[in-house]
Amino acid sequence: MLPFIFWALMAVMMKNTEEKWLHDLYGEDYDAYCKRVNRTWPWFPRK
Repeated sequence: MLPFIFWALMAVMMKNTEEKWLHDLYGEDYDAYCKRVNRTWPWFPRK
């Protein structure tokens, strides 16, 4: 149970800090990148 809680906490923290910073830095290019990739499961690409 603890690994899942840690993973969920890290995903929330990443969304609220790093992703906002990257959006401010790269703007529309970062938005397009986010639509192509998954946030926390990188080995399952979006179609």
